[in-house]
Amino acid sequence: AFGSLRTLQNLGSQSAVPAVAIHALDALLYSRVGLSARADNHVDAARRLARQLGDAGAEADVDLIDAMFALERRQHTRAVEYANRSTAAARNTPSDIMNVRRIALAHLIAGLAEIRQGRIDDGRRRMGTLRMLNAGTDPIQVSWQHAITGEIALAERRFDEAESAFRASEYHIASSFAIYPTLVALANNLPFRDGLARTAVARGDLRRAVDFYRQLNQPGVTSKWYSLFDPRYARAAAELAARADR
Repeated sequence: AFGSLRTLQNLGSQSAVPAVAIHALDALLYSRVGLSARADNHVDAARRLARQLGDAGAEADVDLIDAMFALERRQHTRAVEYANRSTAAARNTPSDIMNVRRIALAHLIAGLAEIRQGRIDDGRRRMGTLRMLNAGTDPIQVSWQHAITGEIALAERRFDEAESAFRASEYHIASSFAIYPTLVALANNLPFRDGLARTAVARGDLRRAVDFYRQLNQPGVTSKWYSLFDPRYARAAAELAARADR
């Protein structure tokens, strides 16, 4: 995968993949092999290039990646900050369905960070914003509404409602990769795709949680996401399996 990105970089404009997107994808790959410093370097490079080009949409996408990495690292204040920055940058781009999705995703990430800080009411306000943004019942935005509903229910230990919402949030995202590679790659690799597994853990059903985590790393026709192999999910499955065998 890293070699393919180098090939794209060497091809330059002939690759038809924006240089900002290549940096963003590099950052995503490095984050998944645990090289956070290199991932952050590519985020910084992507942000500088987006600003040089005056590309507000690309800058908004880079801020989204920064917010997602902060959420993964439990840096919740930073996650909210960069999600809000993404929203501000996105408002300087033409209003179309992809930009509305970009803004919705920023509110989703910020809402999850707030919920994980124990600020459930703030999370509910984000959920209200997501619903207002989705005037046309876009199925991708609907799936994100279900995701934040599940996170709130899980935080409040309403497990049946959480499981139902997380199941409803699983939607096959395969749109416009060639046109919006950063945004689509991001949407396919969100770190809270393991809602069903986390709900099973909270219920004490470790075997079921192991199955869910293994499924997330198993590509196939039933997979809902075009996602990278996530070592954290593999580790979670191994640790939960060991606990279940005690």
